[in-house]
Amino acid sequence: MAIRPTDAYRLWGRAGGRCSVCRASLTRVALDGVLGEIAHIVARSPGGPRGDDPLPAERRDSYDNLILLCPNHHTEVDRDIKFWPSSKLREQKASHEQWVQGQIDEGRIAPIPERAEELRQSRLKYWSEKRGGRWLYVALTPLDIREDALDPLTAPVREYVKSMRIPDQYAQGLSPPNPYHIEPSASGLVVEDFRKTSAGSGGGYRVELRRSGHVEIVLSLEALIDYATGVLSDPKRSSMLGGYSDHRLSRCEYLLEYDRLVRFAEAQTSALTGIWGELDLPFREMVFTLAIIAVPNLCLLVHGGDDYRMGRPAEESIIAHAFVVTRSDELLGPAMMRVVNAFGFTLDRFRDERGKPQPPMGSMGF
Repeated sequence: MAIRPTDAYRLWGRAGGRCSVCRASLTRVALDGVLGEIAHIVARSPGGPRGDDPLPAERRDSYDNLILLCPNHHTEVDRDIKFWPSSKLREQKASHEQWVQGQIDEGRIAPIPERAEELRQSRLKYWSEKRGGRWLYVALTPLDIREDALDPLTAPVREYVKSMRIPDQYAQGLSPPNPYHIEPSASGLVVEDFRKTSAGSGGGYRVELRRSGHVEIVLSLEALIDYATGVLSDPKRSSMLGGYSDHRLSRCEYLLEYDRLVRFAEAQTSALTGIWGELDLPFREMVFTLAIIAVPNLCLLVHGGDDYRMGRPAEESIIAHAFVVTRSDELLGPAMMRVVNAFGFTLDRFRDERGKPQPPMGSMGF
């Protein structure tokens, strides 16, 4: 489970960007004032504050179980659960939101714009329209878009970008970007190399750090898709694959190997967490997005021992999952567990006890 961006924006907006207890004005940028915190009324885990509440686990990350607080009151309500039972917190939240709406109606508080979601959606649209739209996209987006949250042209940022490792076109190795490709842009800083894409061999990437604090890393999937799709033209290998049943509306036309997809995504998310931590981006929470931007009728090819498995064809050209995260949260696992559902697979857990990614499972037999 994870907090959805829509619920986070809704919470900030209805709370008026203020603590639901003391009504202190909050910010989503640490350098700009008191940092707001999204708190759970009933903890995610049974052992957490008010965790013994009968609220089902699948509803504990929903809007109704969230409250916006300042750091002091977040600590207080979690420490003194007798004084702050779940019923009292829900009443406090409702009372505060009613007060905020009254202030907005009287023109004393301006509604909080949801520019972050607009930016997130516009970037997915941008990449879906670029070079045929076959990309693996990962991003961190602040809950509040401000143009002065980050100066990406400073020496520490440039040096960190130089030290990053980018997967090659077949996800076999990692190499640093060419330092001569690191350039200022209208939004901040960009390093990109699409020479292989232009030459038809399928490679290509872009890393972009924006002044708003939005960071995205995009890798071309062309080489991976073309390589795996060759399986469909090999009668001996394609006969081992499922996915051709006539009960489906469409059939697989393109393939993407799950193992190579994960290698790409691991490198990208590792770079994102490094940027957030090493460059000390001034946000407590951000929205993480994982998206496969490709073509309809794309299928995942999963290696299972000596054979292959292929799920259902994806029906959309953008398969994305986004949720609110903190610096210490696992990014890739929860997102990948949701994304594979679009291809007819499930993942009970993303990694095994040794930290190795697990292959997804096929049909659930519904």
